[in-house]
Amino acid sequence: MFEYHNGMENELGKLLRFYRTRKNLTQSEVGNELDVASYVISDYERGRAQPSVETLIKMSRLYEASIDELVGNTYVPGKVEDPHFDQLVKLVNSYSGKQRDVMIDLAMAVMRKTNK
Repeated sequence: MFEYHNGMENELGKLLRFYRTRKNLTQSEVGNELDVASYVISDYERGRAQPSVETLIKMSRLYEASIDELVGNTYVPGKVEDPHFDQLVKLVNSYSGKQRDVMIDLAMAVMRKTNK
Protein backbone atom coordinates (compact mmCIF):
# COMPACT_ATOMS: atom_id res chain seq x y z
CA MET A 1 0.00 0.00 0.00
CA PHE A 2 2.75 2.47 0.91
CA GLU A 3 6.47 2.62 1.56
CA TYR A 4 7.99 3.91 4.79
CA HIS A 5 10.76 6.48 4.64
CA ASN A 6 12.68 8.53 7.15
CA GLY A 7 10.75 10.77 9.52
CA MET A 8 11.74 14.03 7.85
CA GLU A 9 8.98 15.96 6.18
CA ASN A 10 9.53 15.95 2.41
CA GLU A 11 8.37 18.17 -0.41
CA LEU A 12 5.66 15.72 -1.45
CA GLY A 13 4.27 15.74 2.08
CA LYS A 14 4.27 19.54 2.19
CA LEU A 15 2.44 19.71 -1.10
CA LEU A 16 -0.12 17.11 -0.05
CA ARG A 17 -0.79 19.10 3.13
CA PHE A 18 -1.07 22.32 1.11
CA TYR A 19 -3.69 20.86 -1.24
CA ARG A 20 -5.63 19.23 1.63
CA THR A 21 -5.78 22.44 3.65
CA ARG A 22 -6.63 24.42 0.53
CA LYS A 23 -9.78 22.30 0.29
CA ASN A 24 -10.36 22.83 4.03
CA LEU A 25 -10.32 19.07 4.69
CA THR A 26 -9.08 17.25 7.77
CA GLN A 27 -6.80 14.25 7.56
CA SER A 28 -9.70 12.15 8.81
CA GLU A 29 -12.00 13.41 6.04
CA VAL A 30 -9.37 12.64 3.41
CA GLY A 31 -8.79 9.22 4.92
CA ASN A 32 -12.52 8.49 4.73
CA GLU A 33 -12.66 9.62 1.09
CA LEU A 34 -9.63 7.49 0.18
CA ASP A 35 -10.72 4.57 2.35
CA VAL A 36 -7.57 4.66 4.49
CA ALA A 37 -6.93 5.49 8.15
CA SER A 38 -6.24 9.13 9.00
CA TYR A 39 -2.78 8.19 10.32
CA VAL A 40 -1.89 7.13 6.77
CA ILE A 41 -2.64 10.66 5.52
CA SER A 42 -0.50 12.00 8.38
CA ASP A 43 2.31 9.66 7.35
CA TYR A 44 2.12 10.92 3.77
CA GLU A 45 2.25 14.54 4.89
CA ARG A 46 5.13 13.96 7.30
CA GLY A 47 7.20 12.09 4.72
CA ARG A 48 7.00 8.80 6.62
CA ALA A 49 5.25 7.10 3.70
CA GLN A 50 4.53 7.77 0.05
CA PRO A 51 1.13 7.23 -1.55
CA SER A 52 0.74 4.72 -4.36
CA VAL A 53 -0.07 5.91 -7.86
CA GLU A 54 -3.68 4.82 -7.32
CA THR A 55 -3.87 6.92 -4.16
CA LEU A 56 -2.32 9.92 -5.93
CA ILE A 57 -5.01 9.64 -8.61
CA LYS A 58 -7.72 9.65 -5.93
CA MET A 59 -6.06 12.61 -4.18
CA SER A 60 -5.82 14.44 -7.47
CA ARG A 61 -9.56 14.14 -7.96
CA LEU A 62 -10.37 15.02 -4.34
CA TYR A 63 -8.06 18.05 -4.25
CA GLU A 64 -8.97 19.13 -7.80
CA ALA A 65 -5.28 19.31 -8.72
CA SER A 66 -3.28 17.42 -11.31
CA ILE A 67 -0.90 14.70 -10.22
CA ASP A 68 1.90 16.91 -11.54
CA GLU A 69 0.76 19.65 -9.17
CA LEU A 70 0.55 17.21 -6.25
CA VAL A 71 4.12 16.00 -6.76
CA GLY A 72 5.58 19.44 -7.54
CA ASN A 73 6.26 19.02 -11.26
CA THR A 74 4.32 22.14 -12.15
CA TYR A 75 2.86 24.85 -9.95
CA VAL A 76 4.69 24.87 -6.64
CA PRO A 77 2.90 26.90 -3.97
CA GLY A 78 5.70 29.26 -3.08
CA LYS A 79 7.91 28.61 -0.12
CA VAL A 80 5.81 26.14 1.79
CA GLU A 81 8.35 26.14 4.61
CA ASP A 82 7.71 29.85 5.20
CA PRO A 83 6.55 30.37 8.81
CA HIS A 84 3.62 32.47 7.56
CA PHE A 85 2.34 29.75 5.25
CA ASP A 86 0.04 28.09 7.78
CA GLN A 87 -1.29 31.48 8.81
CA LEU A 88 -2.08 32.31 5.18
CA VAL A 89 -3.81 28.95 4.63
CA LYS A 90 -5.95 29.52 7.74
CA LEU A 91 -6.88 32.99 6.52
CA VAL A 92 -7.90 31.74 3.09
CA ASN A 93 -9.81 28.84 4.64
CA SER A 94 -11.71 31.23 6.91
CA TYR A 95 -13.52 32.50 3.82
CA SER A 96 -15.93 30.50 1.75
CA GLY A 97 -17.33 30.46 -1.75
CA LYS A 98 -16.57 33.35 -4.04
CA GLN A 99 -14.38 35.26 -1.56
CA ARG A 100 -12.13 32.25 -1.07
CA ASP A 101 -11.91 31.63 -4.81
CA VAL A 102 -10.93 35.26 -5.38
CA MET A 103 -8.21 35.06 -2.72
CA ILE A 104 -6.79 31.86 -4.23
CA ASP A 105 -6.91 33.32 -7.75
CA LEU A 106 -5.15 36.47 -6.54
CA ALA A 107 -2.42 34.51 -4.78
CA MET A 108 -1.89 32.32 -7.84
CA ALA A 109 -1.67 35.39 -10.10
CA VAL A 110 0.96 36.94 -7.82
CA MET A 111 2.95 33.70 -7.82
CA ARG A 112 2.81 33.40 -11.62
CA LYS A 113 4.01 36.98 -11.95
CA THR A 114 6.89 36.54 -9.48
CA ASN A 115 7.98 33.20 -11.01
CA LYS A 116 8.55 34.73 -14.46
